[in-house]
Amino acid sequence: MSETKKAGARDAALRILQQVDTRGTYANELLDQILEREEPAQEDRRLITELVYGTLRMQGTLDWVLDRLGRRPVETTPSFLRNILRLGAYQILFLEKIPVSAAVNEAVKLGRKYGHPGWMSYINGVLRALVRKKEEIPWPDPQKDPVHYLSVRYSHPQWIVERWLKRWGLAETEALCAANNQAPELTIRANRLKTEPEELKTLLEDEGIQVRQGRYAPEGLVLTDTAPLRSLASFRKGLFSVQDESSMLIAPLLDLQPGHIVLETCSAPGGKTTHMAEILRNTGKIYAVDIHAGKLQLLIRACERLGISNVVPLLQDASQPYKDISYQSVDRILVDAPCSGLGVLRRRADARWRKTLDQIHLLGELQQRILMNASALLKPGGVMVYSTCSTEPEENKKQIEYFLNKRPEFNLDSLIPWLPEALHCEPDVEKGQLQLLPHRHGTDGFFAARLVRRS
Repeated sequence: MSETKKAGARDAALRILQQVDTRGTYANELLDQILEREEPAQEDRRLITELVYGTLRMQGTLDWVLDRLGRRPVETTPSFLRNILRLGAYQILFLEKIPVSAAVNEAVKLGRKYGHPGWMSYINGVLRALVRKKEEIPWPDPQKDPVHYLSVRYSHPQWIVERWLKRWGLAETEALCAANNQAPELTIRANRLKTEPEELKTLLEDEGIQVRQGRYAPEGLVLTDTAPLRSLASFRKGLFSVQDESSMLIAPLLDLQPGHIVLETCSAPGGKTTHMAEILRNTGKIYAVDIHAGKLQLLIRACERLGISNVVPLLQDASQPYKDISYQSVDRILVDAPCSGLGVLRRRADARWRKTLDQIHLLGELQQRILMNASALLKPGGVMVYSTCSTEPEENKKQIEYFLNKRPEFNLDSLIPWLPEALHCEPDVEKGQLQLLPHRHGTDGFFAARLVRRS
């Protein structure tokens, strides 16, 4: 890629970083908008994506390093200036294929475009100092202050690091933080209403995509070196959905049978909903509940693309009593609970900077209400699965403990019959609970519990 094209990619990345920083906009939404509107070449798309997600992911590390080189803390500089510095520092520290001279020079040009001559000399001075000193950065001592070390070295908020250190210790917390800084693989789920995984793999390879079988889910495939998915005929025909393998493991836990009536809370944008519909072969009925009308529209469009006709979208607050579904009328329930999302930090580059400890406590109360409210609709003998994309006990095991104390007619039920053999040895699987973690399983961090209502 020529430096001219790279300069355009850096400019696009800077504009996205600026809006995330000053307006709180979500990076993935902005990135999708810019890539769709400006239609850069595939190589440019990759660089823009890497620069945006990498800079946001490593923002804590970048700011700590830059604070030791500049005349003032990064957070106190004008927003465009600090994002230019972050963007340049990310290339110097983490992108070996980009010449450091290009990273510095192009940052200076961005300073000229979005600032004034004083910015140019400041950017040049700070980034050239980083080039000289990057091998001598005095990182905190992991033995004397492990919280500070992990927070700085792996760009995680200190409050998250503190929680994980207490639970797992230094080595495992470091492994988890490192895994969160790796870009996740692109995994898809074959739509078995229209194709089978092996057939889909062949079709994708014919479209020039590198494909391999997933690790756990039989419907799962991993794509590498792919074109934009919307450009693929196989995507437009509804032959697959994008879904992490951890999420693909949830629907099978319900042991869905043809004709079942199913409820899913907080269902949009519909990854698990459409998976359940495919397992049911379009029989029965799935009440797909969500409080956000816009997200329900995404679910509806996904169903149309995939050829799914047994989903009934319901605009409903899942924490409030249901008006459209009768007491004890549902065969299966999936409580896909809103959560902190600390299990998917590798996938949402800016999420770690938006989370707070208070959110975990507030979401815990909401999860309790949703779980209690949904459980009243389950038939005796029915199955309910509770799942989150969280690593935190308050949102997972402690929620199940609270629920079982309140609803003694429910029991936890072994997950072994519905999980791949590779996961049978995981702790608590026989007792009905599963916790997946990025550094252990190569998936998102996910929790699931299977509950049966006694007849």
